[in-house]
Amino acid sequence: MEFKKKCSKCKVEKELSEFCKNCTSNDGYQSSCKSCAKKWRQANKESIYAKQKKYREGKGKATIAAYRIKNKEAIKTMRKVYYEKNKDYISTRNRQNYQDNREARLAYKDEYYKKNKVTVIKSSIRWRKNNRDAYNAQRRAWYSNEEHREYQQSYNKKHYQENKDAAAARCNKRRAMKHNASPEWADTEAIKKFYADAQALTKSTGVKHEVDHYYPLQGKNVCGLHCEFNLQIITEKENRSKGNKHNE
Repeated sequence: MEFKKKCSKCKVEKELSEFCKNCTSNDGYQSSCKSCAKKWRQANKESIYAKQKKYREGKGKATIAAYRIKNKEAIKTMRKVYYEKNKDYISTRNRQNYQDNREARLAYKDEYYKKNKVTVIKSSIRWRKNNRDAYNAQRRAWYSNEEHREYQQSYNKKHYQENKDAAAARCNKRRAMKHNASPEWADTEAIKKFYADAQALTKSTGVKHEVDHYYPLQGKNVCGLHCEFNLQIITEKENRSKGNKHNE
């Protein structure tokens, strides 16, 4: 036999499954049904939020912090399970929330970055280093969008115009490194052939190819020479991904 209970708000007798549990009450359930409680929360959203915020920032701050430390793994697991069950809802809600508060979110993000620039940069570098594949996939997906690609190209052009001196310094440093790394015995004609072959491959395949130093001129642990024995032809994509590294 299913027990029933009368809601203190709507005065309708309903099954116990229509009430949220409350261990402090005599029967173990809330006095108002779920639908009435939901309507009340929606009608008093601002006051509830203000009250909760006051508690979190006041006397409840230490209690909440201690609870989170004590139940760190349980909370992490609970959030993961909740996210998996409500992934679509959370994504839709977050997108809508961002659109509704876009200007405020961007302003907050900009202000936070200015105050914590060093911390943000270090955290970003650490994440990219530990999640190289995920980061590259994320960047490729983002850049495949035509609107994003146009924005990036426009940003790069603007950044170059505003930082010409820094760009010139980098080019000059690169040229100097190249000059200093060129031994007298290097075969100039063989080196030129690498560049000619790279251009020919680009024309024949439609994929841009570049001449790369197998051992980079400015490597972290080892610096190579600018000679025919240290050159290879790879695609532009492979070259950008490789950076100042070499594969053993």
